[in-house]
Parts: sequence; C-alpha cells; structure tokens
Amino acid sequence: EPTAQPSSAPEVDAQPAAAEGDIVVTAQRRTQRLQDVPISAVAASGIQLARANLLNLEGVSVRTPAVRIATAPVSDFITIRGVGSSLNLGFEQSVATFVDGVYRGRSRSTRAALFDIERVEILKGPQTTFFGNNAIAGAFNITTRKPGDKFEANALASYVPDTQEYVAEAGMSVPVTGNLSVRLAGRLSGMDGWIKNDNLGTDEPRIRERIGRVSLKWEPSDIIETNARLDLGRARNRGVLSSQLLYCPPAFGVAAGVCARYLGASGGSVGDQLDGHSAANPSYFNYNYLEAAQTTSIQIGEHSLVLTTGYFDHDYDLLNDVNPVPAGKGGSPLGTTQTIPARFIEDFRQFSQEIRIQSPTDQPIEYMVGAYFAHSRLRVDGFQGLYQGRLGLQAPAFYDANSRIAFHVSNREIAETKSVFGSATVHLTDAARLNLGLRYSEVTKRAHRYAERGVAGSIPGFDNFIPGSPAADAALAPVLGVDSGDFD
Repeated sequence: EPTAQPSSAPEVDAQPAAAEGDIVVTAQRRTQRLQDVPISAVAASGIQLARANLLNLEGVSVRTPAVRIATAPVSDFITIRGVGSSLNLGFEQSVATFVDGVYRGRSRSTRAALFDIERVEILKGPQTTFFGNNAIAGAFNITTRKPGDKFEANALASYVPDTQEYVAEAGMSVPVTGNLSVRLAGRLSGMDGWIKNDNLGTDEPRIRERIGRVSLKWEPSDIIETNARLDLGRARNRGVLSSQLLYCPPAFGVAAGVCARYLGASGGSVGDQLDGHSAANPSYFNYNYLEAAQTTSIQIGEHSLVLTTGYFDHDYDLLNDVNPVPAGKGGSPLGTTQTIPARFIEDFRQFSQEIRIQSPTDQPIEYMVGAYFAHSRLRVDGFQGLYQGRLGLQAPAFYDANSRIAFHVSNREIAETKSVFGSATVHLTDAARLNLGLRYSEVTKRAHRYAERGVAGSIPGFDNFIPGSPAADAALAPVLGVDSGDFD
C-alpha cells in the first residue's frame, strides 16, 4: 500500500506538530497522525503520486488492496471492500469523493479529482460523521496544495513513445502581499492509444485532457484564514470503449444475424481474438467540470469556527456502441455508422455549505459539532439506437424496413440534504480513548423519468431524435421492452 510523507499543508485548526516521519491525515477533519485515527485508512502524498505518474484515482486504486475503480459505459464502478453503488445512472456513490471537504457524488467526477494535491486518503468502511454526506462504503479524502508564503514552483513531464502518452504539469505559488498568496497550476495530458482499430484506421484510446486551477490563501488577521480555489477541466477523448468481437463464427452452431453478415462482408473470415486489434464503431467521452470551494477558519478563543462552501458543476457526453461489428460490414443494414449506439448526456450541479465548531485538542475531552446543507440538480438523458436489424418492420403501420428505430430515456432529479452532526474523543488514560460520533440526516429527492420511442440519426441525440406519435410509441413499446415508466 502507498504511504505518505509528512504533510506541509496548513492546518485547519491549532494542532500539535507531527513528529518527523509521521503520516499526517485529516480523516476526522482535524490534522492528526494516521496512527491516531481509529479507522482503516491508506494515505499517499502528492509527491509520491507524481513520481509514480498516477494521474487519477483509478490508477491509485490499482495499487491499493480492496479498492477498485473501473470505467463503464453507463456509470463508473467504484467499490471498497467489495461494496459499491452498482452501475446505475441515478445512484449517488456509496464510495464518496471529497476534495477539500467538498462532496462529489457522481461517479464520473473521480476522473478529475487527482490534480495538484497535497495528499489523498482512502478511508475504508462507513464514513458517516465527519463528512458532509454519508458514505456507507468508504471515501476518498483529497487535500489540494495550498499557496505558501514564499515563492515556489514545481513541474513534471513524461512521455511514452509506444503509445505517445504524455503528461506536462506545473504549479507556482506567489506571495502577493504579507497576508495574501496565490497559486496557479495546470496539467496537459493525453495519449494515442495501444489498441489498433482496423475499422476506423486509428489507435485508441485517443485522450486529450487539460485541467487548470487558481488558489488563494488570505490571512487578514491572526485569527482568520481563508483558502479558496477555482478548478476548470476539459476532456475530449475518442475510442474510449474499444471492444473486441469473440466467437464469430460460434464454436458450436451456424453463424447467423450480425455475425453472418459480417463474415459475408469480410470474405468469410474476421478477427475475433484478443490481440490488441478492434473493429469497434466510433465511441467518445467529452467531459467538462467546474468546481469552486472556500474554507474559512476563525479562531474564537480556544475554539475554531470553520465554514466550508462548495459548488460543483459537470457535464459529459458519452457514446458507446455495444456491438463490436463495423456498421458498414454487416453490423447495420440501415446505412448507419453505428450498430447499437448508446449515448448518455449528463448535467449535474451542486451547492453545499458546512459549518463546524471545534474544540482545542489538548483537553481531556475534544469535540466537534456542525451542520451541513446541500442542494443539487441532475439531468441524465440516455439515447439507444437499435440499428442491428430492421425493427421498423415490427410496427409496419408507422415505420418501414429502413427506419432507424431508437428510444430516449430522460431522468431529472432535484435533491436536498440537511444534517447535523457531532463527535467527541474522551481521553480515559494515556493509552485509552473513547471515540463517539452521531449524525442526523434528512434527504429529500424529487425525480421525474419518462421514456419515448421513435427514430434517430446514426449517433442518436437531441438534434436528431424524433419521437413517434402516441400510437406509434405504443406499437414499439412491447418490441423494444422499454417501460415508459413516467413518474414524479
């Protein structure tokens, strides 16, 4: 498991300095040594991750036991100790991600979490007391680099010729005045892939990503400190889901349907081995995100009042084709560029506010109390094209053999979370402590979902999907097996 070096991040509240060599974490929202935290946790410093060229949480999970992150067409798959939220567009993640205390509940957001960081902590097991939102399976607790009171700069670059993978990252902290410092950081990364797509004549995946951040630290007095940041990210990736065909022709029986057409269009032989070659139809993943966060700590006597405000906004557009047979070589008899395209378009935005009061740490009883509020809006639209056959013949009164049958499922949700929480540590003896925690949460969600059937273009979407009349929709419903499911 990766381990961390001593943290140089500014402390949120007054704490004893860690000894040289101690691993410092904030798993309980205080700066503590890892060995003093009564949970199973793994920590890694930003320096270690940079040296290992780990650019995202998926890479970290590969090196961490009992932690798994895997990309998937519908939703990314995130588990700790085998517990996760399954592949469902509507679910928040049982394994939550927190960046400087700001909650990110959508699975895709983990792709933008590991940039210019001080450290990442992987907390295993339920995290219900110390963070703004319940996380029943675990949490990634990420702390970004803060501006220092001296000029400093860092940079890294790497290049892999075989896949033309590159990373260039740089950051710079600049003191503006005696009590104001600013940090600028950015990253460019990409690759041209290791899979040869013989259908498109390209190498996949082709990745082009960039992230930027502006951070500031302001200390207007001896008792007030504010850290704020603004993040912007953009990804334009192609060939992200290059599947390969297996068993065409089948080991037993006679080839039929798409496989038979593919064999006929290819002279009787097609590549169906796992050999780094694919004939998949086009796929892509376009992602944009914006995050703003600020934490203000105010010393009130020996206590600390901590205010954390966060705003997160992301949208993505993903296209996958679940049939790895080229549309022009038997995959589709309808003249489309796709066979069974699945397209998902998500727009999510969230505002959150947390207030905490913390006691000093050198007392027989240490405690923390607080409140949390979050409001979010989610819209997910899924388009599915069914171009592998002439499904229009199943509803001849409304469609013909060349109709490009597709369906659209729309999901909308407005959610609010309100909670109060508290924790206490009682030092019974020098060698024994009693840790107590309690949280009460009230979550309200209002959702609306409906499905409609009709026709669409090669890549179905808002610009080309045409829903059928009520009678045509009813005729296709039993054929496609998609429940209209209209509800509020």
